[in-house]
Amino acid sequence: MKNNKKSDKTSKRLPLAGLLVVLFFAFLVHKDVSLPSWVLLGGALLGFLYLFLKSFNKPELATYVLVCYVPFSKILVGDFGGVMKAFNFTNILMIFAFLGMLTQLTAKGKRLIDKNSLNIPIFLFCFITGLSFIKGTLFFGHYLEFMELASQLKRWLTPPLLFYIAYNTLRDKKSLENVVKIIMVAVAVVGIMAIVDYINLRSYSSLERSRIGGISDQPNQLAGFFCYYMFLYAGFFLVHFPSLSAFGYLIPMAIAFRGIMVTFSRGGYLSFAVGAYAISFFRSRLLFILVILCSIVMFLNPHFLPAGIRYRMNMTFEDQVMGDADLEQSLEASASRRIVIWKTALIMIKDKPWLGFGYGTFPTVVGSYNPELGPIDAHNSYIIIAAEMGVPALLAFLLIIGIFLKETWWLFRRTKDKFFKSTALGMLGGTAGLLAVNMFGSRLNTLEISGYFWILAAIILRMKSIELGKKGKLS
Repeated sequence: MKNNKKSDKTSKRLPLAGLLVVLFFAFLVHKDVSLPSWVLLGGALLGFLYLFLKSFNKPELATYVLVCYVPFSKILVGDFGGVMKAFNFTNILMIFAFLGMLTQLTAKGKRLIDKNSLNIPIFLFCFITGLSFIKGTLFFGHYLEFMELASQLKRWLTPPLLFYIAYNTLRDKKSLENVVKIIMVAVAVVGIMAIVDYINLRSYSSLERSRIGGISDQPNQLAGFFCYYMFLYAGFFLVHFPSLSAFGYLIPMAIAFRGIMVTFSRGGYLSFAVGAYAISFFRSRLLFILVILCSIVMFLNPHFLPAGIRYRMNMTFEDQVMGDADLEQSLEASASRRIVIWKTALIMIKDKPWLGFGYGTFPTVVGSYNPELGPIDAHNSYIIIAAEMGVPALLAFLLIIGIFLKETWWLFRRTKDKFFKSTALGMLGGTAGLLAVNMFGSRLNTLEISGYFWILAAIILRMKSIELGKKGKLS
C-alpha cells in the first residue's frame, strides 16, 4: 500500500520535473548560454551516470529526459566540442533508454519488441531508405559525400527509432500520461520562446528578417512543429468542454497559434486550417459545419483575420498579373518557383519510379532536368521521397500514416478514458496538419520537428493495447 502511494506521488511529480527540465533547456537556448567545456562535460557525466544507473530500474526515466530534450536537440547538440560526431546528447539518451528497456524486458522474460500494427510498415520504410542511401552513395562516389549522406540518413531515421523506444519503455497508463503532459508543456514553452524572440527583434526592415525560426532556425519548420502538436490542447478542450477546466487548454493553444503567426509561414497558416477542419470533423459534424461557416465568413471578410496573416497571404498572388494569367504567372516568385520544381520533379519520378535517384540526390539531379532551377530543395516531402527513394517508399510512408490514423480513430471512438480520448482527438487534428504542412516543404527529416510525432504514435498504439487489455479482463 505504501509503495503504491509512493509511486502515485512520484508520477504526479514527474510532469513538474519535466517542466523544470524543459525550462532549463529553453533557458540555455534563449540566452545562448556558452558553458565552459569542463563544466558541460562534468555536469553531463554526473547526470548521465545517475540516469544510466536509474534506467535499469526505471527504463522510462531516460525516455522522459529524452522527451524534454527533443525540441532543443538541434541547438543544444551536446557534442562536447565535437570530440566525436556521434557522441552527443541525443545518442546518449537513446542508448540509455534502450539499455534500460533491454534490461527490464530480459529480466521479465519478455520479447524485445512488442507486436503492433506499425512495426512492419516502419521497418519496410527504413529498409527502402537504406537501399536509397546505397544508391545515393554510388551516385556521388566520394568519401565526403558518403559521410554527409550518412549524417543526413541518421537524422532521417532517428525519429522513427523513437517510436520503438517509446513503445517499449512506456508500458503503463501513468508513464503515457506523463509523456503527453511533458510534450504539451514543451510545445507551450517553444511557443513562448518564439513570441519573446519576435518581441525582441530589433530590425523590421523586411518581412523575411521578421520571421522567427526558433528551435529549428527556420520559420517554416517551426510552423510545422506547432501544426503537428498544438491540436493536443484542442483535443483536451473539446473532450472536457463544457467543464470550466477545459478553458485552461485554450491558453497554451493561443500561445502556439501566436507561434505560428510570428513565423509568417503561409504553409503553416493553411496547415493549421486543415488541422482545425479535421479535429472539428472527428469531434462533431455540427462543430465541423460551424468551422466551415466561420471560414467562409473570414474569406468574405478578410479584415477579421489578424493583420500579419492577412498581409502574408495577400503576398501569394501578385495583383499586377492576376486577371487571366496562368497560375505560375499569378503567384509571387517563391510560390511560383515551387510549382516549377514540382512539375520538374514529377518528370524525374516518372523516369525512375521504383528506387528513385538515390538518397540526397534531388538538389543535384533536378538541375539536369531544368537548368534554370539549379541545386534546390523539392519543398514537398512526398515529392522528395518519391524522387529520391521511389514510389514504393512513398507508399510505405503513406501506409504508416494511414494505419496510425485508423488506430487513432479506433482509440477515440472506443475508449471511455478522457485522457486517452483527448490525446487521440488531438493527434487526429495534428496528423491532418502534418499531412498538409509537408505539401509545402520537407518537415519530416529533423528530430526537433518530427520527433514528438513518432513518440505520440507509440503512445497511441500503447493506449490501444491498454484498452484491449481492459476488454480482455472484462470478458
